[in-house]
Amino acid sequence: MPGVPSYSKMEVMSFERDGDQWKGLLGGDMELQLGQLMQQVAASTSEPQSSPTASKSPAKSKPRK
Repeated sequence: MPGVPSYSKMEVMSFERDGDQWKGLLGGDMELQLGQLMQQVAASTSEPQSSPTASKSPAKSKPRK
């Protein structure tokens, strides 16, 4: 139609009522990315942290004869 702008892409957002407020819901792609980020953070916090200084190696014992 003349005078009506054309659109090539439309985005739909979902909202949910929380008490007297409306809050936007995450889309499927953002939910997936957030889940992956949370897994990475959980994995990095469960691993033992290495100290920035080099650790001393245990003293070597002399071989027995």
